[in-house]
Amino acid sequence: MHHNNIMHRDIKPENLVFDENGYLYLTDMGIARLYRRNHSIIDSSGTSGYMAPEVINNENHDLTCDYFAIGVLVHELMLFRVILNFILRGLLMVKIARRLGIKCLLNI
Repeated sequence: MHHNNIMHRDIKPENLVFDENGYLYLTDMGIARLYRRNHSIIDSSGTSGYMAPEVINNENHDLTCDYFAIGVLVHELMLFRVILNFILRGLLMVKIARRLGIKCLLNI
């Protein structure tokens, strides 16, 4: 992706999926941008917990903002936070769905 000068700008666990062979794919290219060295990209799109400081501050940014997000993701994986957050969010979603009377596939 970066070989083609494309910045994803929203790398986070929710946008990573594995196929049946165990290959990892990056999804959701909705806010991806083409990076050009002489053109500024100034906007704060993305998920705040994974944004590089320059993105949060609405400063000019480049491909390195994706590396910052990967660093945050790796840090979370090392501390087991990502998996715990997924479990907690899933449980919360099931509780909300039940309160709204929506049938859930999960039987918790």
